[in-house]
Amino acid sequence: MIAQLSGTVLKAGATSCVLDVGGVGFLVHVTPSTAAALRPGEAAVVHTSMVVREDSMTLFGFAEEGSARPSSSPRPPRESGRSSPWRSCRC
Repeated sequence: MIAQLSGTVLKAGATSCVLDVGGVGFLVHVTPSTAAALRPGEAAVVHTSMVVREDSMTLFGFAEEGSARPSSSPRPPRESGRSSPWRSCRC
């Protein structure tokens, strides 16, 4: 999981930003208060929470460490039909 990103702000919007970290641009969804502090061209540190789903990996960013971090306990994904691998899992 990605817990923190440090780099240069490439783009800053009201609800997201693109942070350049070692030549890779990460799209991070941020709160309005975090977005207000980000300026293109400036260095920034964003604490993140990564949500992984079957069809996406999404980064949510926060100015303060620990802000709105989800529970770290693993949960099986929502079933996507009869062929879900969790049906036969004896976890």
